[in-house]
Amino acid sequence: MFNEAEVKDIAPCGTYCGGCPAYLCKDNPELLEQVVAKGLKREDLPCPGCREHKGKCAFTNGDCATYDCVQQHKVTFCFE
Repeated sequence: MFNEAEVKDIAPCGTYCGGCPAYLCKDNPELLEQVVAKGLKREDLPCPGCREHKGKCAFTNGDCATYDCVQQHKVTFCFE
């Protein structure tokens, strides 16, 4: 199986949160301003990743059915 460190930045659907501007802006104030200019709320940034947010994504502005399903079935990723 996978350990927590291996999956920390990978959403249950397989999306790599570690490459997302909402996640990366934590280390880049200029990027933070760009992300806010795109319409994301400053208070939601930086995004810690899907798993940390319990399936809530700053870009989709809602709950993730894939995250909920993975939790319900007690698996790490959707493909399982």
